[in-house]
Amino acid sequence: MNVTLLVGQNIRNSRKRKGVKLEILADKLQIDKSTLSKMETGRIGITIERVGKIAQALEINFNDLIAVPLSAGGENAAKAEGDFADAN
Repeated sequence: MNVTLLVGQNIRNSRKRKGVKLEILADKLQIDKSTLSKMETGRIGITIERVGKIAQALEINFNDLIAVPLSAGGENAAKAEGDFADAN
């Protein structure tokens, strides 16, 4: 799994769980909603600093946004973790 996509999916899932609309989160982050949408769908990369700001805006733990879901399991989880390590 692609790390950019994984983080984006985690952002979207967390945002929806919190009941926060895309526009509201984008406004809090002072970015365009289309940019946030592209982040959530993995179409553009996202910096660690931005992930931290999103976690703060959603009032969640940073690790929740970078975690590999258990459903990814097995080699997909290992691949995502490897991709993340390679990106640093």
